Amino acid sequence: MREIHRSWSSEHIIRQTGAAGGILTALGRYLLTSGRVHAVLHVRADDRNPWLTTSTISRTPDGVCVPLSLATAHRRSRLSARLLDEGKLFAVIGKACEHLGCSCPRRSRPAGSNC
Repeated sequence: MREIHRSWSSEHIIRQTGAAGGILTALGRYLLTSGRVHAVLHVRADDRNPWLTTSTISRTPDGVCVPLSLATAHRRSRLSARLLDEGKLFAVIGKACEHLGCSCPRRSRPAGSNC
């Protein structure tokens, strides 16, 4: 490791309510606002059981502003397959523990993909 950087959202409400200073929320919002991606795959607290999570696809910056916690890898894998099938550029954001089991299904991988 060469460098370590501390970062956080410049938007006060996101910084105060987001996990890890809201940096992942800020990143997702930036990617959608700038047009660099068409969708962001991330996790949010489950509506019925807030101590659990559900994977979700956001296509607007405001959609990324949801409480995050640990991932549900199986659902995320299905959602990533759906986004790959759409053929549009998307980002997967989250902490390392949220990416467990998140992989590109073989049937949906583009030729030459390292995913």
